[in-house]
Amino acid sequence: MREDSARWVAQHRLGDLRRMAAAMLARDRDSGRSNVPASQLHGLRFELMRSGATAEARLDLLRHRYKELDAVFGKGGLFFDDGPAQGEPPTRVTRFLDALVSIPFFVPENTVERAEGKSA
Repeated sequence: MREDSARWVAQHRLGDLRRMAAAMLARDRDSGRSNVPASQLHGLRFELMRSGATAEARLDLLRHRYKELDAVFGKGGLFFDDGPAQGEPPTRVTRFLDALVSIPFFVPENTVERAEGKSA
């Protein structure tokens, strides 16, 4: 496998997407509260639609309060260089939106039932 193809595959693993989604759903064991409130994740999504630079700045601010964001993004930011294809410049992309919208696919069934008021 060519080096650029191997790098692309490494940046697009389903397991990494699942890990990000699980970190977004993680709860504090003592209080049961979300480690990172959904409102903050959706606020970050809103900023991402406005500007990549303001979204990165918001993420930096949120990291001070929610250390658990490191489990979502690692030590990196919202974006990484995807590619490049031969002779093309790299494209800046994010997996954040993919992870956010994939949460329903990774939620354990009994968690959904409890959220709907059914017994597990």
